Amino acid sequence: MTLPDEAPPELAPLETGVIDVRALARLFADLASEAVVLSVRNKGAPEQRADAGPSDLARAHEALLSGTAAAAQIRYVHRGTEWWDTVLRHDEAGTSFRVVRYRPPGGADHSPSGHCAQGAPRTT
Repeated sequence: MTLPDEAPPELAPLETGVIDVRALARLFADLASEAVVLSVRNKGAPEQRADAGPSDLARAHEALLSGTAAAAQIRYVHRGTEWWDTVLRHDEAGTSFRVVRYRPPGGADHSPSGHCAQGAPRTT
């Protein structure tokens, strides 16, 4: 089988990191004050089903800390650019959290000028 001479599609930027409880609180505070939140969804802990309905930042933060959610996906616009963060409990004790930050390809550019702005809220 031969492949066409076209370049493969470019993958969207993906950033990951592990943060502690204090950095998680700063992340949620930054999202609340600096971003336009489009949606928040919680994923249930292993013994629970995923939350079928939408959540909000405060409930998602509390659910991650208490362990009633294994993860939360937050879609938001920061400085005109759309981002999707998935925050997962990294350990059973709930002292560290993995953040996967994704900018969807062709994601909406919400800036007034139509140009993407740099960055998203810090995770550290």
